[in-house]
Amino acid sequence: MVAALEYLGHLPDETLVYNGHEYTQDNLAFGKHVDPANVGIATLEEIAKKNAIRTGITTIGNEKEWNVFMRLDSPAVRYATPIRLFPSCCLWSVTNRKTLSASDATPKSTLMDMLRAQKNEFKAA
Repeated sequence: MVAALEYLGHLPDETLVYNGHEYTQDNLAFGKHVDPANVGIATLEEIAKKNAIRTGITTIGNEKEWNVFMRLDSPAVRYATPIRLFPSCCLWSVTNRKTLSASDATPKSTLMDMLRAQKNEFKAA
């Protein structure tokens, strides 16, 4: 997923996005949860309110502004993404689990895995 989104991120910013599925409302809620101060999220919210069909309205440039999965280098996304560390003696022990935010040294693949798991568990309020 990291490689695919990085490939898409190298397309010209004005490239139109034609989604193969409609998750805009869910992605909007998750984006607000992960990065509530992101001004791009407000733009996506306006697009979602005004358009029942969103395919072909947004661009790669827009996605790079608000799509948390395309913003793995963003400090806000890294801060909001918990990386679970387990002591080697207690690998599967939930009681000994520690949670820290991702850092600049966290591999993108790890960050993507944890962000994706967070999205899968996310329930909008």
